[in-house]
Amino acid sequence: MPKALRRILTHPLALLPLVLIGLFWRSFDPSLTLCSGDASLAVMAQTYLLRPAIFLAPWSAFNGLGAPLQPLALAPGFLMVWIVPFYKYVDANVLLHLLLLGIGGFLLLQEITRHRWAALLGGLFFMLQPHVVSHLLPGHVGHFIMVGWAPLAFFALRRTILTADPLYALLTGLAFGLLLAAGQHDVAAFFGFTLAAYGLFLLFRRSRFAKAQPTSLPRIIGALSLAALVSLLLSAQAIFANLLDQLRYHTEVTAQESVSGNPEMPPRELWLWATQWSVPPVETIDAAIPGLFGWGSATPENPYRGRIGQTEGWREHQGGLPNLNDVCQYVGAIMLLGVALAWRYRWRDPETWFFTATALIALLLAWGKFGPLYRFFYALPGMNTLRNPIKWYYITSFSCGVLGAFGYSALLSSAEKGPLSVPSAAFWSFLPGIVVLLVGAIVLHAYWADPFFLQTWRSPNPDIQRFLADQIRTQSIRALGLAALFWSMAGTAVFLLLRFPLPRPAARIGIGLTVVTLVAELLAVNVHYLPYQPWRPLVQSGPFTDFLKSDMVRPSRLRFLRQDGLFHYLRDVAATAGAENADPYPARLPDAFLRMQAALERTAPLTFWRLCNVRYVVAPQRLGLPELTPCLSLKGGDQTAIVHEYRASLPRVWRVTDWEMGSEADALRRMADPRFDPAAKAIVHGAPEEGPPPLAGGSFKPTGSCTLLHSSLHALTLETEGNVPGLIVIANRYDSGWKAWLNGQPVPLRKVNYLLQGVTVPAGRHKVELRYAPSKNRLAFVAAVAGWILTAGGFLLVMLIRRFTRPSSPSPVAPNPVG
Repeated sequence: MPKALRRILTHPLALLPLVLIGLFWRSFDPSLTLCSGDASLAVMAQTYLLRPAIFLAPWSAFNGLGAPLQPLALAPGFLMVWIVPFYKYVDANVLLHLLLLGIGGFLLLQEITRHRWAALLGGLFFMLQPHVVSHLLPGHVGHFIMVGWAPLAFFALRRTILTADPLYALLTGLAFGLLLAAGQHDVAAFFGFTLAAYGLFLLFRRSRFAKAQPTSLPRIIGALSLAALVSLLLSAQAIFANLLDQLRYHTEVTAQESVSGNPEMPPRELWLWATQWSVPPVETIDAAIPGLFGWGSATPENPYRGRIGQTEGWREHQGGLPNLNDVCQYVGAIMLLGVALAWRYRWRDPETWFFTATALIALLLAWGKFGPLYRFFYALPGMNTLRNPIKWYYITSFSCGVLGAFGYSALLSSAEKGPLSVPSAAFWSFLPGIVVLLVGAIVLHAYWADPFFLQTWRSPNPDIQRFLADQIRTQSIRALGLAALFWSMAGTAVFLLLRFPLPRPAARIGIGLTVVTLVAELLAVNVHYLPYQPWRPLVQSGPFTDFLKSDMVRPSRLRFLRQDGLFHYLRDVAATAGAENADPYPARLPDAFLRMQAALERTAPLTFWRLCNVRYVVAPQRLGLPELTPCLSLKGGDQTAIVHEYRASLPRVWRVTDWEMGSEADALRRMADPRFDPAAKAIVHGAPEEGPPPLAGGSFKPTGSCTLLHSSLHALTLETEGNVPGLIVIANRYDSGWKAWLNGQPVPLRKVNYLLQGVTVPAGRHKVELRYAPSKNRLAFVAAVAGWILTAGGFLLVMLIRRFTRPSSPSPVAPNPVG
């Protein structure tokens, strides 16, 4: 084996991709598809792949069509959608950004600690930290993209401030710009605040070591300005095309509409909306005891039973959500012991104070409505637009990883000076675990006496209720047992390191046991949040999964792993509501869609289905409506679902020859009339002088046709023909960013039937094209391209300058003032 290759394979960094491949090896199977959760990409992939088989409601599931989808074109993680097949997109992004997490974390921690094994330990934790991996289940792919670039941004910022090197400045701008480009403005804001605080901390620290570090302050400011310019250019798409629109929407619209449909949202309702997913302080114990409050709402063997996501006042009125949580707060025994060791050996280090303060402040903010600090953050301008305080836990977990690496680095360095006594070593090794287990037992004892702890499984049958209580107690005791195992393994490893200095064999065993314990506890926790587990059935039983496994599914290789997402939702709806249109996530739809649905569902539900291009309706039994024809019966175990075909549904595009001008309120009122026929008439919105002239009656019968030639997420082409002028109605959500062309010439795009699109055409045969191309996105695209050119050109220029101006003798390396 070549020497260079052997050095690469034996480097600690090589362990990171090996662990990742071992954990996600199923993702390389081309017959498997990861489509789970409520992220827009998962919804699009589900609907896009299933549309030929069972459901045809593309416009509703593509509710992000418009500005929210624009990161697909620019954000670097999303660029893979054009390289990787659509059904492998999520897997590819997960692997790429988890690996980025590990590599960036390793570089950051090796830079700070100068100890590669402590950096490896932190890199492993960053890559597999449960709060990040658990977001696989709800499908928050954008979070992976942001968190993946965060450690690299911290590393590059540190080097930029300490050296004013333009290469590190470009790397800082690149990493932070790509973090922002994911478009998840809340998590991006949290990491942005933390990165800015770290930069100020380093600048302040550097001023105390001006003699040791000769780099001038103006050079540092110039390097930081270059980094800021690059990051702003690369993230222009997300910032100017998405973030500002979302802030404006939440500021101007969300504050005026309540979740119940009232015309105005009172301040308290807005507060509860923004803080629904807050972490109760008592559930912070989950950071040290895995699964004490269950694994997640979608985990049937040990479902979540805490209070995250609980609707305010649920105990009193039993309305709304009892709870809802699919993410994990576990940090682990190894890392928490490392935090304790950091304070044992590095309590004088300002960076220990900084990351400890960061972890605690982020934790207090993650408590949200249950803690005292979030109200001050919420009162800041614009911060009431950020939802789910639990996302602050990203910063807490990240800071714990840094502190843990600090602790083990200091431990290995101090052990060379002499071992601790047996009582002192036992105190730091085993006392934290004993305290954690005692607190866990006290918490469980208090919760077992609370009947609302069983809130998700309340039953009128006392025998069933006692059985459920026993099951929960058993699961909680198992959680304590698992925590006792991890804490005893971690304590033994730390005890060996405290008692025996390197290179004693016992100390080497301690290092190995530390790595093994960390990997074992992270894998044991994360297995509950993977979209697939190789040793479990790939799909659960049920009518929809049976349908997916049948030959009727096109493409035939499509499989859904774990019955969450679309089919889990439809199964529940079919069992409780009796009938429903094929929209998987109504809570993610635009407000206009929900208002239209509410206005039509009582008096003219079939009109609503016709306009929405719904082709199939699912119900647990045969529906007695003559317009619905049962076409498929799905059975799985004791479950049955009937798929009805709605043949009167309108196509994606159609032509009408009769329309009138009217307001949106008029449209809802007219369409709610059962006599309204959307196939023959339309209501166009706008001022009368802006609208098309009404058709004059003729002595002959109007005829016309409309054919869809091509359709994609951001464009469609159709052909129409008629003997009189007409209006083409397109079942796409109206948005000002859409533009229309008639025979290659731009024409106005009308808002039709409350929220659809329309184009007026003259008599004859014509070609109509629609594309989503807002001018603001064009500017953002130019800025992003300029950012890429500046970054690539800057890297190349600096490297060429250094190559041709390299001194004959190496310059002495300046001491590191921080770390």
